[in-house]
Amino acid sequence: ARGFYQNFIGNPAGQWEENVSLNIGFDATLFNNSTNIVFDFYQKETNGLLTRQGGNAQLGAGAYNPAFKNIGSMKNWGIDLLISNRSNITPELTLTTTLTFTTYKNEITKVSDDIDFFDFNSPSAEANRLGGGTITRNMVGYPLNTYYGYEVVGIFQTQAEVDAAPQQLGGGNTNTAFPGSFRYRDVSGPDGKPDGVIDARDRTVIGDPNPDFTYGLNFDLQYKGFDLQLFFYGVQGKQNFMWSKWFDMFPNFGGMSRETLYNSWLPDGSRPNAAAPIQLSSASFSTSAAVNSYYVEDADYLRLRNVQVGYTFKSDLLSKMKISR
Repeated sequence: ARGFYQNFIGNPAGQWEENVSLNIGFDATLFNNSTNIVFDFYQKETNGLLTRQGGNAQLGAGAYNPAFKNIGSMKNWGIDLLISNRSNITPELTLTTTLTFTTYKNEITKVSDDIDFFDFNSPSAEANRLGGGTITRNMVGYPLNTYYGYEVVGIFQTQAEVDAAPQQLGGGNTNTAFPGSFRYRDVSGPDGKPDGVIDARDRTVIGDPNPDFTYGLNFDLQYKGFDLQLFFYGVQGKQNFMWSKWFDMFPNFGGMSRETLYNSWLPDGSRPNAAAPIQLSSASFSTSAAVNSYYVEDADYLRLRNVQVGYTFKSDLLSKMKISR
């Protein structure tokens, strides 16, 4: 027999998020109208963010689909700048250059009255693969979706280095480190100071997916009937968590990349400066079974996005051909 069941819990006290925005800017035209400047400072504070708060002792529908609550606050701010200049290089050759520049800062100012952070398991379900760890942590005072994990400071070269270093327990009772494995930084302990043990207390900020700024540069060159347009776009200060490394840099799925073949650590010591750890058939806390900074890479780039070449025919010629524009 067919029936119905409750798979979601509502919140009668829920309400719309509140936004407070501030914009300050100016426009200017300089140098005989050849240069235009547009500047804008923006700030947006959002209070009562609708989010699902975990950690509640619930069974049934509430455990899997808890109610949305107005519990978070966040602030965004930055500047938008546009500078455009038109130059007559010769009577028939003109160049128009346009620069756009945008900064973006983001900060979580509140999570809830009870907690000041929460971890987020992305749609990739990394917690099911990386030893139960999540890639991002959202915490007060930091940007949204900050990368959070263990900081890799090198690769162990000898057993003597392993014995002299903090024990990489990862929540267990056995040191998982060995020559060729990752070496993690001892960040903190029960009293907030390094304690010679690498465990969950040593997780730290390892990256930020939010760029410091983005920029664009557009060139429009015109000569007689010809025109050439180039548009460049760039991103600076952004980092990506290269989840693909888990698939092709480690034997988790049997895949092997060129990097692991030619630049992974070898037991004979012939690659002391290897970029990748030793390749083994099993994973551990000190290799691929933990979220760490090995997966985080700079994502800065400058890219030529568009190239356009054109020619404008004279009106009288188009009229003779019975073509309109």
